[in-house]
Amino acid sequence: MKLIHLTMKIPNRDECFYFFSHLFVLTILFCIFYGTTNYLASQRTDHLELYLNFEKNIPFFPSWILIYFSINLIFFLPLFYLHPMEMRLLSICFSLITIVASICFILLPARLGYLKPMSFSIFHSIYQFLYTIEYPHNLFPSLHVSYSALIFRFLFPKAKRKEKFLFIVWFILLVLSVLFTHQHHIFDIFSGLLLTYLVLKLAFYGERKGWRFFRMDRA
Repeated sequence: MKLIHLTMKIPNRDECFYFFSHLFVLTILFCIFYGTTNYLASQRTDHLELYLNFEKNIPFFPSWILIYFSINLIFFLPLFYLHPMEMRLLSICFSLITIVASICFILLPARLGYLKPMSFSIFHSIYQFLYTIEYPHNLFPSLHVSYSALIFRFLFPKAKRKEKFLFIVWFILLVLSVLFTHQHHIFDIFSGLLLTYLVLKLAFYGERKGWRFFRMDRA
């Protein structure tokens, strides 16, 4: 059996400090924007139903919550693939996605069309934790999809063929997990992909044009 040769690097101390300082700031930004919009949406009654009727029949698979939460591992992958200047541009894209998505959450508070599952198998405590910290209104666009698509887009040029295949499979499973855990609808997925696409277009255009905000030589 052949081992997969990865192109991951061992980060040095400076890269670790740079990465975790950015991760800390992005986490604070996410908590402020997502938490605030989540609370505001929960106080409203004019929630939109951005789904089709057939989506109510999408099956619920409790075990897929493990794949759903695997995004937390994806967040750490840039440390082993990207250099500080690339991490900086990634952080900017993260921030833009968070801010734009939060505006959408305020303008378009949504409602999940699924009935709350009665049984969670052995994953009951995980779902209880999820339902405690999240109200089902910050749906459009799916940040789960946006964030993971963004990270994999940055990693893809660095990866070898087998790694790329692994990333593609992981991303597909992650997208399916937001459906099979009844956390999002199809419209949320496509809007999440569109948001990442637009932010990347802006960022790479700005980087090519030498715009100060997007320049990767300012790490």
